Amino acid sequence: MKKTNWFALLLAIFCLTGCAAPQAETQPTQTALWEAGSVTELSQTVTEEGRTLILKGSLELPEPETLYHIQLALDEEALERFVQDYIYSACPDAEKGVQEDGRMHWWKQEGDRLFLSFSQDITGDGRYLDVTRDLNGKDLDEGHAFEQGYITDQIPGDLTTTAAEAAAAAGEEIARYSCFSLAPWNVTANVTEDGKGAYYAKLQPYFEGLPVTGYVPFRSISAHISEEGMFSFQGTFLLKELSREPIVPSCTLEEAAEKLKTDFLFRMYGDDKTMEVISVDIQYFAEFDIDNICHLRPAWVFTCRTERNGFVDDLFFAYLMETGTLECFR
Repeated sequence: MKKTNWFALLLAIFCLTGCAAPQAETQPTQTALWEAGSVTELSQTVTEEGRTLILKGSLELPEPETLYHIQLALDEEALERFVQDYIYSACPDAEKGVQEDGRMHWWKQEGDRLFLSFSQDITGDGRYLDVTRDLNGKDLDEGHAFEQGYITDQIPGDLTTTAAEAAAAAGEEIARYSCFSLAPWNVTANVTEDGKGAYYAKLQPYFEGLPVTGYVPFRSISAHISEEGMFSFQGTFLLKELSREPIVPSCTLEEAAEKLKTDFLFRMYGDDKTMEVISVDIQYFAEFDIDNICHLRPAWVFTCRTERNGFVDDLFFAYLMETGTLECFR
């Protein structure tokens, strides 16, 4: 009988077990950058080159897997509904054309007198004006025109509704044609020489509960509201969702705060001495690509307040969660 080569047999068994692919449970798992539901508190004062940043705020951190990169595009169906509701229902013989810059344009005009106008571009930016109700009023609260959360307590002229009520109603109306919901961001009072009044409302867009912001035109959607209702508005709202994909965050809130300690200096001018963080939150930062697709990306956003020449001004520092890149805007 042939003698068994035990050494060769053991060597073969060793190679089969030791050289096999690692089991799934031995693979390293990715560590979350933060614990969902935890609250991060920020409280620090930083002085650089004679200018001071008061960094404060708190934020409950979300589930990282609930954050998405959203893509939006012009909603043709909503545009058609809007034109029917606001243009042709009032002026069935309104004209339609294309402006030199490529914007679609609807209007009603008799001789030199313009009655109604609406223009729309491929990005979803719309500009509507009922000229017959345009009051051309003077802003009574101009010192607060850029202040986040400011709602006038003045009820000018022949108005019976408060600024908050009027702006909320305008936001609900515009949202009928948009994937955004809208809430009052800043509302000031207007009045004409003969005492007629209106409100000028800046409305903050929201997408699924998160504020949407970024460069113009995403700072806000604006509207004028008088006793007769909304007679003009402007902003990017005629959009619908195309796609979404979850993001992998790489920048924590603490890391974004560290970046802000240096970056704030580049947004202070002249007599500015102090910048104060008045809120910290998560927002969708909006930006268009060359194909006119709007991208919403989650960002840590610091709202900072300065006072310059008697005017209150709010500045925004957005740090994309995916990259930590600063997107600074007003």
